[in-house]
Amino acid sequence: MIDLDAILKPISDAHPTGDDLRYEGTYDRIREARREDDASLPAGVWQTKLKKADWAEVRRASIEALTAKSKDLQIAAWHAEALVNLEGYAGIADGLMVCDALCRTFWDKLYPRIEGDDLEARVLPMAWLNDKLIVELQKVPLTQPGQNQPQVYSWSSWEHALRLDQLANRDRKAFEKAEAEGEVTRVRFMAAASQTADAFYGAMASDIAKALSQAEELTLTLDEKCGRQAPSLSRLANYLVAVHELIASFLRERGAVAPTLGQPPAVVELGALAASAPGGAGEGGTAVAVSASGPIRSREDAYQRMREAAEYLLRTEPHSPTPYLVRRAVSWGSMPLADLLREIVRDENDLAQLYRLLGMNAPTKAK
Repeated sequence: MIDLDAILKPISDAHPTGDDLRYEGTYDRIREARREDDASLPAGVWQTKLKKADWAEVRRASIEALTAKSKDLQIAAWHAEALVNLEGYAGIADGLMVCDALCRTFWDKLYPRIEGDDLEARVLPMAWLNDKLIVELQKVPLTQPGQNQPQVYSWSSWEHALRLDQLANRDRKAFEKAEAEGEVTRVRFMAAASQTADAFYGAMASDIAKALSQAEELTLTLDEKCGRQAPSLSRLANYLVAVHELIASFLRERGAVAPTLGQPPAVVELGALAASAPGGAGEGGTAVAVSASGPIRSREDAYQRMREAAEYLLRTEPHSPTPYLVRRAVSWGSMPLADLLREIVRDENDLAQLYRLLGMNAPTKAK
């Protein structure tokens, strides 16, 4: 549990944000706790024990620094990174909340300091967070070990399975070799997902919804403080939406419902703007459809943007197969899993194997 009151308490009356810690040792200690040797690199002649990051120490040292030494946005970013490594998707909202609270409370004197009109040093930790959290989240398990499925899989595993799907279309023998060597395929990933509890996915979907809400709050704060120089959190938000949609699809197939992500504020504001504009619905005219900018925030929003993209490409590039493929992908989104599998997997033997691995009964053919 984050003690936000302690973090937001001024260091002293004379110096509410404390001291610059870049050169007094705190930064170095946190960096060392974060450091981790790459196990994929060759060890050479001398075999040494690989160093693992000590994320509990990163969290402890960061909280200690923020409460007793300095109000520092870089240290807050490291704290958020530690929470993700320790708590997975459940840690995102708290990490972003601390960053947002520091920005709202101590902006003028917050570290790193603003140099003149250049906000680069101040916003760099948030831009870093937009990329770094995704790297860490891609390692977080999206499945649980099952009775016949000890392996757990992450978003990185899912992306690897999708790449193998593409390989299967290009080079079937290479795909079969990878499959025989135990690489994660879509079938294996889906089998693991089918053995993962509803409660696991429900909690994760709820954590992601909270994280997206907090990311929106932080984005609004940064926009207010930085104007045109505000960093974007769109990559993180889009990643979270993608993961939410994946696990929500698992729940839908079981008849369960994932917590919704809600409507992004940008969409509401754009809709209000359209209604009040000349010729808009607010003046008795026909309402103008205004496409939302910013991160995709719901399944429906994603498919609507795909439809709009397909229509645009159809008008501008009618010779290209792309808009027709996008349209087909959109149509797949509304299909039951059984129908979709039959459309994608034409070989009856492969389809039967897939049903067995997923623990599903193959639909009976109408006579």
